[in-house]
Amino acid sequence: MLPATVNTSATSLALNGGAPIVTWKSVPGAIYQVEYLTNMTGATWTSLPGNVTATNDHTCVVDSMGMGQQRV
Repeated sequence: MLPATVNTSATSLALNGGAPIVTWKSVPGAIYQVEYLTNMTGATWTSLPGNVTATNDHTCVVDSMGMGQQRV
């Protein structure tokens, strides 16, 4: 049985060498899919590659999107 979709929001945003790091509250063992928009007027969300499995009550992912790209 797959878990229900849960919407969550970032609790922290930071940069590491120009790469954004997104952190959110999570449930250990839960699997998350991070999505983004390329502009604020866009209606279509795009998923970052791969799922993220939480190991703690806060989880983070580094988005290595490449130079010159913008995500909101």
